[in-house]
Amino acid sequence: MHTHITDSPGSRLGDTNLDSRFDSADLVSAFQGATYESNQPTAQRVLTFASRD
Repeated sequence: MHTHITDSPGSRLGDTNLDSRFDSADLVSAFQGATYESNQPTAQRVLTFASRD
């Protein structure tokens, strides 16, 4: 997760759609991706979230 934040300027922890804000849209994106309870490593979940932007 640290790599993601460092590589995406303006991004914050939990900012799944990379719009530089953490808000309800990020939670909706995470839940729609159905990765919030998966056994995937964190890096794969971040890539999945970003692809849903």
